[in-house]
Amino acid sequence: MNISAIKSIEDLPRDLNVLLPAFWSLLLDHRKLSDDNKLLKKELYGKKSEKQTFPDDSQLFMDGLLEQVPTIDTTTDKYVEVKASIRRKKSPGRNAIPDDIETEVHICDISEEEKKAAEESGNPLVKMGEERRTVIEREPAKYVKHIYIKIVYAAKKKDAVITADAPLVTPIPRIMAGLNLLLFVIISKYQYHLPLYRIQRQIYHESRIWFTRATMVGWIAEVCVPLRRIYVAMVDCLKQSTCIHSDDSRIKRAAHTSYMWVS
Repeated sequence: MNISAIKSIEDLPRDLNVLLPAFWSLLLDHRKLSDDNKLLKKELYGKKSEKQTFPDDSQLFMDGLLEQVPTIDTTTDKYVEVKASIRRKKSPGRNAIPDDIETEVHICDISEEEKKAAEESGNPLVKMGEERRTVIEREPAKYVKHIYIKIVYAAKKKDAVITADAPLVTPIPRIMAGLNLLLFVIISKYQYHLPLYRIQRQIYHESRIWFTRATMVGWIAEVCVPLRRIYVAMVDCLKQSTCIHSDDSRIKRAAHTSYMWVS
């Protein structure tokens, strides 16, 4: 049946056996054209992520595909030896303390009575060096740098080293933060839920002292060591409670949401 010869409804065949195959062929053509129309509209007006690229039909056939690949002449290529590069390992940076910050120097020395007693015993003390430690303390509206110098003595006749006891200026040895500065960082982080980078910038704006976040993380980690016994005791007490209440106030912690549980 020649479908292109049909110009009006009168030209339709009356025989159902002839009409059904013609209708089925037209229906398949209509579906194919509708699908092609949707793809074309998506390609022209859709988002970039929805656009599709139509490959060349010649790539669908394997016959003669390898012959279509152009040959490359490598006889004239020149090779240059490239040395391997060594990259510097990234570091968290250094703590920056201005030179003009208010500074107080504390001398940790033994008493004059001890020096005199050693001299009278025939074993005088000889100064052999100093041990320096810098502590940054936070006072209201200002920061003060305290330098503690511990005098180290050695006895001439005895193989012994004598030093004075340094004052307890921080609860944790070796760290630079004084007690007030350490409390400021801990309270700002855990009571007021400030991230370390804000505390870092606040200290810098107040004093121009730049503590790296790695340094402050180390402070908090050192503080958690002696407090772990209190934490374990609180967890045991919480588990023994007959009723546990939850505080619905959410606390954002990195990528998680935490809650506070109280007994």
